[in-house]
Amino acid sequence: MCLHFLCFWSLSDSKKRCFTYYFDGHINIKNKWYPVVRYDTVHGFAHKDILSDKGDVEKEILPFDDFSLALTFAEKDLKDNWQKYKERYLKGVEEND
Repeated sequence: MCLHFLCFWSLSDSKKRCFTYYFDGHINIKNKWYPVVRYDTVHGFAHKDILSDKGDVEKEILPFDDFSLALTFAEKDLKDNWQKYKERYLKGVEEND
């Protein structure tokens, strides 16, 4: 069975404008958690990292200077595409098993 969870945090100012965020989706394989996709602003710009089972990272810069918009996009992208990201990761696991 493959379980998943999300880790999320964001910081915003008094006007509720987001100025930094980090969240990711993980899956559980054989009682160990693995990150599959990550969205953050850690490097000063909004981006998405799609991770492989071998540790490769595919970085996609998100086209938003406003981190609140980037966060909204990221939440929707993960909701809409989680199954695809998870299946891609698991396919890599199966091929390398």
